[in-house]
Amino acid sequence: MIKINIQKKFVTRSTKSIKLNYQCEIPIEQTSSLFGESGAGKTTLLKMLSGLLTPDVGNITVNGQIWFDSEKKINLPIVARSLGFLFQDSSLLANMNVRQNLEFAFRKGNEDKQFLNELITFAEIEDLLDKRIEGLSGGQKQRIALVRTLVQKPKFLFLDEPFSSLDQRIRNQLYSMILSLQNRFAMTILLISHEITEVIKLSKRVFLISEGQIVSSGHPIEIFNPKGKPNSLEGEVIRVDPSTNQVALWFPNALAIMESKNKNQNFKLGEMIHTQLSIENEEV
Repeated sequence: MIKINIQKKFVTRSTKSIKLNYQCEIPIEQTSSLFGESGAGKTTLLKMLSGLLTPDVGNITVNGQIWFDSEKKINLPIVARSLGFLFQDSSLLANMNVRQNLEFAFRKGNEDKQFLNELITFAEIEDLLDKRIEGLSGGQKQRIALVRTLVQKPKFLFLDEPFSSLDQRIRNQLYSMILSLQNRFAMTILLISHEITEVIKLSKRVFLISEGQIVSSGHPIEIFNPKGKPNSLEGEVIRVDPSTNQVALWFPNALAIMESKNKNQNFKLGEMIHTQLSIENEEV
């Protein structure tokens, strides 16, 4: 269990003071998500867990090991936390080509090139290996950075919107890869996402963050479906394509494109409908 009780204060350009106060317990060896509006404090929390930012006061304990304790003056170095993190700035090395960037991430004595090739195939970056970083698209850089993070086989994986620049086909493929690797290596994954469907697909627990505090947490179905209808979410129909039988639904803060199983059903724009969810990594 990751036990968090930390605080940090920021002063903005307008001299307004913002106080972040996080208290929660995050399960290990499964995927959890942080969900909330931009500026709510999700990335800051990940950076404090990673050791990239230092809390003002409080403590972080992981399976009984102290990562941070302000009173005891303990702040475990990043390299000792056995974690991989991917923030929105991919931080790829411009003076290396793609292959060199990936191999640079190998931990000394653990150069598993077979595993690297497996990740390269999953992410469909085989044709990019000899290319320089400059000139690559945002989506290509995102896939490369994700592979570079995963090749280290971290115990803890922190991802800040890792799929935001990718098309749906590649997203679905990487979702499957993440779920497979999580099970294979019993990784603890903490994901920041603004998309409800993505959170439901990947996570067993979601933490809602607002104004620097965790306001609620639970299974994604429980959090995003407060009426308690099992395996369903309510969304507004905003587009219907009879030729493909696809319906675009708007959920709170997220858009989903779904295919209706009933080809004879007529959806009306603005209609509120319930969608039945299929969650591959959790039985509800």
